[in-house]
Amino acid sequence: MTEPAITILERRAGNVRILADLRTGEGVRQALGVEVYPAAVFYAPANWIEQHPREVAALAHAVRRTLDWMQKHSPEQIAAAMPMYSADGRMPEGGPQAVHQVLKVVLEKVRNARLDLRATYFNTP
Repeated sequence: MTEPAITILERRAGNVRILADLRTGEGVRQALGVEVYPAAVFYAPANWIEQHPREVAALAHAVRRTLDWMQKHSPEQIAAAMPMYSADGRMPEGGPQAVHQVLKVVLEKVRNARLDLRATYFNTP
């Protein structure tokens, strides 16, 4: 899990036991023996990358520009510009379907699977 999910879970559940805390450099070093863990990445089949070099370059450029922008702004400014996290940690209406649509494009197992998306999350308090 990443932030803010861990903090939300800790606030809600109270008694959370974290086995490996990857939120800090020290935690990553202790758990994985490296300084940085690439938690947010793009996944794509090698043949797609080879066939779409312009798209790959555009995605990489967009991520780099975003990271540069984030380094120059406060957490409040970032949150205001990127309202992607749920304020209450609940799965939004249509969220599972949107994620499923994206994953079906790149993952054959997901594309061919018969899934009950309601069984992939819960919104209980």
